[in-house]
Amino acid sequence: MTLAQVLSILYIIVDYGIKIVAIGVVPENRRPSSSSAWLLIILLLPVVGLPLFFLIGSPYVRGRRNKIQEQANEKLELGNGDRPTLPDEVSASPELTSLIQLNRRLTALPCVSGFNGGLFGDTSEYYAAMTQAVRGATSFVHVEIYIMAWDDTTDDFFTALSEAVKRGVTVRLLMDHLGSRGYPGWKEFRRRLTKAGIEWHLMMPIDLLRGRFRRPDLRNHRKLMVVDGHTAFMGSHNLIDPTYDSAKNAKI
Repeated sequence: MTLAQVLSILYIIVDYGIKIVAIGVVPENRRPSSSSAWLLIILLLPVVGLPLFFLIGSPYVRGRRNKIQEQANEKLELGNGDRPTLPDEVSASPELTSLIQLNRRLTALPCVSGFNGGLFGDTSEYYAAMTQAVRGATSFVHVEIYIMAWDDTTDDFFTALSEAVKRGVTVRLLMDHLGSRGYPGWKEFRRRLTKAGIEWHLMMPIDLLRGRFRRPDLRNHRKLMVVDGHTAFMGSHNLIDPTYDSAKNAKI
């Protein structure tokens, strides 16, 4: 048997071995549509599919991010004594109690009581309410939103954040690196935040020159603002003009 024949046999064994293992491993903890897509690319183009799967295919959080999550969970555990208790009618419900316990085990986040202020059906109303809340802040404002841009529509909000800093209010801001950088005025936006004294950071940055890399497919899409620990805004709208500063979208 020649060397070429031996290498061919080894290639076939490895190729089929990879495909058999992929069929058993890839579908684990994954939606059927996602499993099918990954299996197709691995089975048809293993040279491309396998490295890509190792790079961004894992559904689990490991390494540094897992350690950070553990530290956050520990702080949440220590702070539980400061959380308000649930109303008796909620605590007395076996169904709700079971749901709350499940949420606690999976997320480490405690369920708290509070007042639901309702929904905002209009972007301008939503931004106006957020701006008003910032202008009434006395201690801190925490903003965590996937996409942000300081444009004409959001100018009042960011101006209010700047004014809050001048009043001695601590303003912290988180935005997703990939989510925000693709919109007009990205560099100027960061300079304006720094000049205003806002403590801002990029969520899951990708900056290879500085040794910072996060999986590009796992992004933080949260939209959340907390003012003084007693008022919160949660929503699905990013902090940018509804047209996403696109002339093409504005024509629609």
